[in-house]
Amino acid sequence: RRSHTCRLEMSESATLPGNFLQTFWDLASDEEAERIDAALSLVTYLKEQQDSQNEEPCYELGYALDRLVKGMASHRKMARSGYFITLTEVLRFSSATLCHVMSLINKHLEIGKAKSQEERGAYFGRVFVLLALIEAGKVKTEDEVGQVLQGLQACCKKSYLNEFCAVAMCKLIGSCSEELVRTKGLQLLELEGGEGWDSCTPHRLYMLLSLNQVWGKKKWWKKLMKTHWGSFLKEKSFPRMAAVLAESSTSHPRLHSVWPLVLEAVRTKKRLAPFWKTVVDDGLMTSSHDRKYLGFKLLEMLLPSLECAEASIVFSPNLVQCWMNNVSSGTNYLHAAAKHLLTVLMNYLQTTRPSLIASILLHLQSSTGNRFEQLIGNKAVVAILSEMDLAGISEYLDKLKELFSDPVPVVDSEQRSGGSQLAYSFSVQLWAADQILNLVRNRKLQRVESWLLNAAHFLFAHTFFDLSKPYEVTAQVSGVLKVPLSKATQHGCAQKFDGLLAELCAFVTSSKTEGGRKFTLPGTMEGGGYFASDIMQFAGQLVSGGVDMTEPFSEEDQEAWEVVTSEVNSLKEKENSDLVSKAFLLLFSVLGIKLFSDRSKTRQSIQELKTCHNEMTRSRIKTPKKKTKDEQQPLLGWMDVLVDMLLGFLSEGTQLWRGVVDQVFRMVVPHLTPSSMELIVKVLEPQAKEELMKGDDEGSGEEESEEEGGEGDEEEEEEKAPAKSGGKSDGEESMSSDGEEDEDGDLDPAFREDVKKALGAAAAGSSNEEDEGDFDDEAMMAVDEALAEAFKLHMSHRSQKKVKKEEELSVVHFKLRVLDLVEVYLKREYTSPLILNLVVPLYQLIHHLQSKPEYAPFASRVVSIYKAKLCTIKKYPKVGIDGERTHSHLHTLIGLMDKATPTSSPLAILGCMFLLKVLRGVNVPPAVSPLTTRSGKKRKCNENTTAIMPTGILNVAMVTEWFAEALQKLVTKKTSNVPVALFNAYIERFPGLAWHLAPHMTEALDKAANQFRKTQLYDILHHLLSQPGEEKVAVHLAPLITRLQAHCVDQVSTCDEVVMKKMKPMLVFLTKLVMVAQGSSELEGLLDFESIRGAVEKLMNQEEVGGSPEAWSEYSKVLAALKRSKTAEDNGTSAKKRTKLNAH
Repeated sequence: RRSHTCRLEMSESATLPGNFLQTFWDLASDEEAERIDAALSLVTYLKEQQDSQNEEPCYELGYALDRLVKGMASHRKMARSGYFITLTEVLRFSSATLCHVMSLINKHLEIGKAKSQEERGAYFGRVFVLLALIEAGKVKTEDEVGQVLQGLQACCKKSYLNEFCAVAMCKLIGSCSEELVRTKGLQLLELEGGEGWDSCTPHRLYMLLSLNQVWGKKKWWKKLMKTHWGSFLKEKSFPRMAAVLAESSTSHPRLHSVWPLVLEAVRTKKRLAPFWKTVVDDGLMTSSHDRKYLGFKLLEMLLPSLECAEASIVFSPNLVQCWMNNVSSGTNYLHAAAKHLLTVLMNYLQTTRPSLIASILLHLQSSTGNRFEQLIGNKAVVAILSEMDLAGISEYLDKLKELFSDPVPVVDSEQRSGGSQLAYSFSVQLWAADQILNLVRNRKLQRVESWLLNAAHFLFAHTFFDLSKPYEVTAQVSGVLKVPLSKATQHGCAQKFDGLLAELCAFVTSSKTEGGRKFTLPGTMEGGGYFASDIMQFAGQLVSGGVDMTEPFSEEDQEAWEVVTSEVNSLKEKENSDLVSKAFLLLFSVLGIKLFSDRSKTRQSIQELKTCHNEMTRSRIKTPKKKTKDEQQPLLGWMDVLVDMLLGFLSEGTQLWRGVVDQVFRMVVPHLTPSSMELIVKVLEPQAKEELMKGDDEGSGEEESEEEGGEGDEEEEEEKAPAKSGGKSDGEESMSSDGEEDEDGDLDPAFREDVKKALGAAAAGSSNEEDEGDFDDEAMMAVDEALAEAFKLHMSHRSQKKVKKEEELSVVHFKLRVLDLVEVYLKREYTSPLILNLVVPLYQLIHHLQSKPEYAPFASRVVSIYKAKLCTIKKYPKVGIDGERTHSHLHTLIGLMDKATPTSSPLAILGCMFLLKVLRGVNVPPAVSPLTTRSGKKRKCNENTTAIMPTGILNVAMVTEWFAEALQKLVTKKTSNVPVALFNAYIERFPGLAWHLAPHMTEALDKAANQFRKTQLYDILHHLLSQPGEEKVAVHLAPLITRLQAHCVDQVSTCDEVVMKKMKPMLVFLTKLVMVAQGSSELEGLLDFESIRGAVEKLMNQEEVGGSPEAWSEYSKVLAALKRSKTAEDNGTSAKKRTKLNAH
């Protein structure tokens, strides 16, 4: 042995290969693969060298041991990891003794003389070398065990080595014999004797738990635990254990090694609940930040092995509350740790079993008061559940049903009692019902009929029936309900079921076919039946099976139930029924289900629907009569009743009825009649026509005032001032009436008067102290009572305003839902003449809403439908149009132009043009005419070259008269709101019809209220002359050209410096008139070019014109046009005439 030792110590004087030395550097590499390769290479090389030396140790082995022990003190990041593995493997096959290694420790890992940093490395190196000896099996005898234990205990002086040394000592003692442990080990470990819990530390507790796993079943160990440690791992010891474990936070940010052992021990003994409450929830989570962080780490450690029954334990109230508080605010000290734990949890939920997901979500919600989904977002929960397959969905649904039936597990029942336990049970039931609804709504899941119907049947049966005792018929809905529902819980579950039924009624299934994917009707199953009908059938089984209802049927309810059951069964028996029958089937099914929740209204609706269905059936059976010429289309009474019922269902404002009404309306929309359309139109009309006409003069004359800012018409300004001030005061009054206070913060005048009356003499605010002393106690009490009454009255007024506001908002929402029906009708029946009845009501609704900013989304929706789905459609009605009624709609729109605003007037113009297009485009059957020869046809064609295009059923004279009235309002009223764009649009869209309005425009020039209105007329006339088709202009312009010339010449001759600024529109029109007359042989002789030239030249000689480049330009254009006409006169004929002569 001496020779071996000498051989090991002479390695430093030997010559070693370079790659052998490089291997020691690679052992400290940051790359794990490189460290492992270096260790394997070194161990293999040493084995080869040792095998070549037979029993004597080679000098390379001695050098390696010396270098490995010395390297344990290295401060390189991964040095100890590589050196420890290599040293352990080298010690396994080498003949090096414990004594020799201990001498190397004393030589290279000296303590006491080194600096603090080097001393710290030496301490770590000693522990690592001793642990390598233990792992390599070099510690066998009692002396060797004592020597190593003493070395480890010496290192325990440093607090940062306590845990490491405890792990090493437990590993050593665990490998020793029972006799050695009893005689030597316990004494050396200081586990025998002492003060037990009073002097216990986390590393000593670790040793107790570690040895308990090995010797726990031995009598001597049990006696030791009872003698020195009392009730170890029992509830009585948990408070003292909590104090010990709280000190383990010194290993931050890593969990102390004692925690896995203690959690495993209490979980094995089924004592996790009291342990967690005492140690974690009431201990760590009510202490310092580092101990709260320790609680977060414990939860993270437990997640991978968590069971469903343990979810309610580890997600305890204090822990979850602290967790969510730190997640919600980025300024909290543990925000980063809380966010990390949340990320770990979300990743874990995506891979764990569905039943555990339900348990975890339940206790997170219950512990945070429904804040959990608000913090992480509902989409995150939906994303987790979306990953489940059909088996996972079934498991998750079964867990929710289990929680609903038995909402308080055994663990919670031990902690809750009395009313708190019952309230918790109700909250769990509501949560489970909500999660079932969310599961059905999750469209990313694979939604099949089996689990959808299972969820619907379960929720329906437990909501409306008493399942506190077993029934044979309820075996399919998960048995007995252990906690009966309260009234509030039943009401909440009924709302959840309505949402579930609404989702099922909107559910669309699809199947692959040769022609592509085939979609079923919404709310139907693969067999063609409705989900609602299936639930109705299930309800019938429960009723006939004798299951008690939470609220038994009365005689009237029972009669209504029998009626609806009979109707549903009769409609289901019809094969290949049409859409109308399916619509009635859906309505009867939903009403039958609603009979369990809202009985009085539903009974009446069932009777009305039955009457409507009978009327529909009779109308189909009757033989149609032969129609006479004057006979109008018969009204279908059943359709009127049905539409009225659908509107009533929509007014309830629930998602269920909104979806059902939408589906039913789509199926019966082809049968809509004029009378039923009137019902829809009345709903969309403003509640009071006075509101539409309110503020007739508000904002009027604004455009005029902008254009005529410098005209200096004092009379006009005086007329416009009241309109402006009136409009402003109305707006201020409306704003102050809506709010509690006006813009200056003043109180309501009525409330102020009430307060003054209550204060009496004190309301004057006197500063005289003698006056203040006049109030005795009784007077002050009277004033207090009066003030209280005044404030009470004021608060009641405020509440009334709030209720009124909510009522107005509900009406708007109702109209918005009716708009959905209108949109459906416009999409499907765009060629129906009934859509013309919607133009005026929709415009009136837009006009009514534009003054209410709070209804802006609703108004934009109406505008979108009005423009895109109605007034700009390419395929419009051309057959069956009521001409008189359509003309009435057009007249109404034109009449409303004077009340229009800059926002609504373009929409009114759009509606007018649409109605004109429809009236003009109606297909009128041609009259029978005698046969004509080819020469006659040619002659007739030549005669009609200037004829206006066909006008359909449009009454041109009547429409011209209406536009003339609007034109009269425009030019004669200074405050008129009739837009010029109306006439421009009329001219652009229908120039042939617009020429009928030209005489009225010419007459209006004499009646214009001011120069601004005249300029508008000249703009309109210029627009009319600029339209294509000049060959037809002469027919309409010839009777008017003389008067128009006279107006222009008179305007030029009498203009002054102020009016000259407004001359441009007239000059532009005059230039166009001259050019049109020059191009027409019929008009050229009617226009006096010389008088026009003389007036213009006279005006151009004035100084004002010469100083205005813009005016000079316009006058020059007129003269240029006149010069072309003069050249033609000098040549004796116009260019057009010369062309005709040359042709002849």
